[in-house]
Amino acid sequence: MKLPYQFSTDIQPVEPYDFRLLLRDIDQYPLDVTERIAEDKLIRGFSTDSGPVQAAISENVGETLTIDIYSKESVSESLIARQIRHILNLDLDLEGWYDTVSADDPMQKIIQEFRGAKPIAKPSVFEGMATAILEQQLNVTFACTLETRLIKKYGTEICSDAGTSWLFPTPEQMAALDYEELRPLQISGSKSRYIIDIARQITAGEIDPESWHSLEDDEIMERLLAIRGIGQWTAEYVMLIGYRRFDHAPSADIGLRNAVTQLTGSEEQLSEKATREYMDRFAGYRGLATTYIWNAFSAGLLETSRSSP
Repeated sequence: MKLPYQFSTDIQPVEPYDFRLLLRDIDQYPLDVTERIAEDKLIRGFSTDSGPVQAAISENVGETLTIDIYSKESVSESLIARQIRHILNLDLDLEGWYDTVSADDPMQKIIQEFRGAKPIAKPSVFEGMATAILEQQLNVTFACTLETRLIKKYGTEICSDAGTSWLFPTPEQMAALDYEELRPLQISGSKSRYIIDIARQITAGEIDPESWHSLEDDEIMERLLAIRGIGQWTAEYVMLIGYRRFDHAPSADIGLRNAVTQLTGSEEQLSEKATREYMDRFAGYRGLATTYIWNAFSAGLLETSRSSP
């Protein structure tokens, strides 16, 4: 689907913000379909009520971002700006998080390396749910392989003068599948059932995860944990990438436990409980602390493995 150019708009992120760190992190992450880099631009597609949109995002002198928009139909500039701010967390104030870290905390060295880094969110909660389920009990490289297969098989390819990207499959697209259709992609039977069943519940109106954005954290967690296939680790991950709630660290994550073990200088790998106790010092921002630790791993600063339990 070739999308014509529509317009450009500028966005001012809340400082501190470092767009170069975002590009570096994406460049090191082995999923080059929904987000990709081309000529120092981030290319990201997403859906709107007017149809698919592709955004090419670049940094200007003065640290504003320019967004080039490609779409077949006319789209609202303010709507696009809100969507980009959502996906890139541009309104997130990092200073509160930095202030929770004491001067002698080993996390300081990571903050200094990644000052201005803001995590990427998924455009939809369903994409966050499906992503988290696919990544259960897998290392990040193979998880991204499965995600790429799923997206290219059932998602929507879009292209423009900025290049090609893909939209994650919608609940409607996934709900129409049989469980066995995902087996050739090497997606396990249980994960296939979890993702397709969630998609069917959404399309049938039995659950509406997008409407949960207005709820308190505890209530969202309760609703997530009531869904088959979503346990504690998955729910905490969805809170981070789907709902942009930054006080949730998936402390059962093996990579996070290994990293915190290194940060604290422990001779033995920390348990999930001990990892939670360390992350508690960043109360209010435990999820942000997690993303910074993952960034440190991607950059080779920590000898750990980013994978789920």
